[in-house]
Parts: sequence; C-alpha cells; structure tokens
Amino acid sequence: DSFVQEDLQQSASVSLYEKGSSFHESEQFERNSLTTFFNYLTYMFLAIVVLSVGMVMGEFNRVEVRMRNIVSPLHSISYNLQLLLANLCFCIGLWLFFLILIFLILPAAMKTMEGFLYACNSLVFMIVCLGLSYLIAALFSNVRHSEDAINGIANIISLGSSFLCGAFVPQAILSSDVLMAASFTPAYWYIRFNNEVSALSAHATEAIGSLLGYMGIEILFGITFVVLAMAVTKSK
Repeated sequence: DSFVQEDLQQSASVSLYEKGSSFHESEQFERNSLTTFFNYLTYMFLAIVVLSVGMVMGEFNRVEVRMRNIVSPLHSISYNLQLLLANLCFCIGLWLFFLILIFLILPAAMKTMEGFLYACNSLVFMIVCLGLSYLIAALFSNVRHSEDAINGIANIISLGSSFLCGAFVPQAILSSDVLMAASFTPAYWYIRFNNEVSALSAHATEAIGSLLGYMGIEILFGITFVVLAMAVTKSK
C-alpha cells in the first residue's frame, strides 16, 4: 500500500496541441505525427503484404498448380515475370493508398524534404515485405493447411517486428539487448531511418550518408529474401 501511495504522488506535465498554438509548436506536432504514421506502417505493410501475397503465392506454389503451369506453353520466365509484376502492382497500389491518406491528413508536412524521405523509405520497405512474402510462400507452399500457417506467421512477424523494432514502443526506451536482436530485421533499420529523419533540422545534410546506409541495409534484406525464396523453390 505504501508503494502505491508513493506512486500516486508522482506528477507529470502534459502539453496538448491546440489550433491556436504557435507556428513552431504546430510544425513540430505535424513532424511528430508524420514520424508516428510512417513508423506504424511497419505493422500495416508486414501484415497486409505477407498475408495477401504470401497466400496467393502459396497457391501458385502448390504441387498440382505448379505442375500444370510447367507443362503449359507459357515460358517459365514469362510466367514468373507476370507473377512478379502482378505482386508489384498490388504493393505499389497499397503504398500509394497510404501515401495519399497521409497527404490528405498532413499535406504541409508531406511537402517537405522529410516527407519525401519518409515516402522513399516506405517504398523500399514495401519491396522488402514483398521479398519476405515470397520466402514465406516458398517455405510453406506444400505444408498442410498452409493458409493457416501463413496467417499465423504474418501475425507473428508483423506484431513481433512492431513491438521489437520500435514501431509501437519507441526505440529510445528499448534496452540495448532488444535493439541488438532487432537489428537483424529490416523493420529496425526502416524505423531507425524514420527516427533519424525526424531528428534532422530543416537544412541538415550531414546525416544523408547514414540514411542511405540504412536504406541500403533494407535493400540487402530484400535481396536476401528473394535469393532464399528462389533457392527454396528450386530445391522443392
């Protein structure tokens, strides 16, 4: 009881954004809201892309479907390119939907350099999610009740990455051990990119090199996922 009473004695100052606030406070509020929105896209992209693309590709990778496509007059290169283009169109359409949404909510903030960097980083992360979806579909294509397996994997990856990498819980309050484990996932570098952009001043250019490095790590993750997916598919 004494510990509870001690905790209740604590107080904190809270500042709320109001319409009549100064321009500086309004601008800072929009920048923070922009960072939060793009960080939360980690969960949205992983959950939607891994589940939808993974399940569709899982159906195409089923033995009976794949054997039927192999004996068709359609060349395998053309077949794979059509699948890739279809999935790319879906992912880019999904990315554009969320981009238009944030443009409608925070149009002034999205017209800045920070908004452009956020948009580019989110597009790269979307492509990484597509590569991860291919890998999951290749791994679980011939598993019994593969739809349920992919559904469960999508939930685990999306929620786990969001909590572990800093989307739902800021990276600033996560322990060093958690951040070390999270650094082996592309979501960590995506969110670190966003946090670095949020900390930039209006004319800061010294951090561009590190930002490109973070984006390059994301691209390497995407390439790794695609190569592993191709290896698993070929072995099967």
